[in-house]
Amino acid sequence: MNEELCQEIVHYLRNQLDEKERTVFKKHLNHCPTCNEEIKVLQGKGEAGKRRGKGGPPSGMKKRVFHSIHNGQDL
Repeated sequence: MNEELCQEIVHYLRNQLDEKERTVFKKHLNHCPTCNEEIKVLQGKGEAGKRRGKGGPPSGMKKRVFHSIHNGQDL
């Protein structure tokens, strides 16, 4: 898992990455189950969406969201 790339997940979902950044992030998704699970949760799809309300977010998601808020990044 690449913490720096994982922090780009919100920008990826909001289509706020340029073409090169988006390509790099898509390659990252091929090898990061954490980001893949977070995307499912944030989009409310698949098993992750069905489990919503039954437990917490994927490991590290809360930390990354608060880190983004603390650093003034858009969510």
